[in-house]
Amino acid sequence: MNNKNYAEIAKAISEPIGLTKHLVAVKLFDDLKEVPEGLPRPESKIYYCGAVGKVMREGKTLLLLAEDHGCDRGAYTLCLKNPRSPF
Repeated sequence: MNNKNYAEIAKAISEPIGLTKHLVAVKLFDDLKEVPEGLPRPESKIYYCGAVGKVMREGKTLLLLAEDHGCDRGAYTLCLKNPRSPF
């Protein structure tokens, strides 16, 4: 990982184009052991799109594990869950 100041980068991107909400980055982990300790998780299940909106409004970090997803489609799209067979 590099040592860039992401807050400064976000400001440099957001201000010239007049963004009023926070930029959102998504990182997917192949191994749960790689997830930094202490990241906050939602208090209840949340849709992926809702989680992105929440982070965009609040500017905070949020960890979503497969079991935190309230919408299977979002979890399928991110390859966190296997879709159920229609047969």
